[in-house]
Amino acid sequence: MAYFSRVSYLALALLINPFSFVWADTDTSPETYLLLGKFSEAFRLIRENSFPAVTDKELVDAAIQGMLKYVDPHNAYLPEDALDDVHTGLQEALHGIGIFLTEHLEGPEITDIVPGSPAELVGLQKGDLLLAIEGEPVANMPLRDIGHILSARVPQKVTLTIKRGNRVPSTFQVEKKWLPVRNSQIELRDDLLYITLPSLNQHDVGTHLRQEIIHLLQKKPLSTIKGIILDLRNNYGGLVEEAIATACLFLQDETITKMQGQNATSTQLYSAINSPVLPQIPMVVLINKSTASAAEILAAALQDNKRAVLIGEPTYGKASVQSILPLSHAAGAVKLTTHHYFTPKGHNINKRGLDPDIPLSPSPPPSSGDPFIHAAKEYILSMKT
Repeated sequence: MAYFSRVSYLALALLINPFSFVWADTDTSPETYLLLGKFSEAFRLIRENSFPAVTDKELVDAAIQGMLKYVDPHNAYLPEDALDDVHTGLQEALHGIGIFLTEHLEGPEITDIVPGSPAELVGLQKGDLLLAIEGEPVANMPLRDIGHILSARVPQKVTLTIKRGNRVPSTFQVEKKWLPVRNSQIELRDDLLYITLPSLNQHDVGTHLRQEIIHLLQKKPLSTIKGIILDLRNNYGGLVEEAIATACLFLQDETITKMQGQNATSTQLYSAINSPVLPQIPMVVLINKSTASAAEILAAALQDNKRAVLIGEPTYGKASVQSILPLSHAAGAVKLTTHHYFTPKGHNINKRGLDPDIPLSPSPPPSSGDPFIHAAKEYILSMKT
């Protein structure tokens, strides 16, 4: 009876649906087929009555995008022509206006601005919401498409509608230019090692840092270094493997992160390998609300293992992993959240962020310098007394 009942529901779905859904999952319930029929009926009504008219492809693409965004705003539908862009890294100079965006309900939020970029020069700020480009709303536009518009060489200038806090939205005209990629920096001052890590989006970040530190230690004995300040402010993340490689510079054998999916078989544990090049030295990690994704994984590993103290603001709160799952018949792919990363102590920081050990609100830098750096130096020097 169960077999015939299942077949009858499938037949009903196929009768309602002129496009004949093919569903291979043997665990699908009869109710699912009825829901697919509901979707098919809505599809038909829109297709036959909508003005202006829309194509079947437009409706299907919009439906897929809608499902993905409902589950997680970081999900996306990638048409066939978008797949090449997924594998394009930020290894070379970029053309654009110099902003980094993340999804937000009202419109993409500016999470970071490249210093000296056109965006900074016209007065755009972190936290601004992008409502429209050339008068066209972008709240439902994929970030990929927004990126293409803002990086295209033509037109040379672009007009943005920006909302800042509770103020009335205003427009900014921004000129596009070539922008250099921001690289990591290492500097030794007053026996303190400063490591600025603006991004983890390039391959071999951890390897290059290891090489630079080893080279530096050939000139400066490890015993003379009083402390380390790792600056992850405005680091929007990047490659998780680079966060893990960087954590290995400071940790030995400890757990770095755990990746967990829908079932137990997809859980993976990542621990430090190789010998740390900077063990036991007092360490501070600087964070703010634009510290996100892989940078949060790095900061959490150092915090949970009591290797470093976090100073600054609560972080952004993105610890989800998006996998690229191809669709059949060259129909593109879906970028789907399939896993979450957990801290070594098992905390899920997705949509929560990391809390600093020593909170510090941002303020205009005084004449004496960066208040975050000043707080980090004070903490390290207090450890040595």
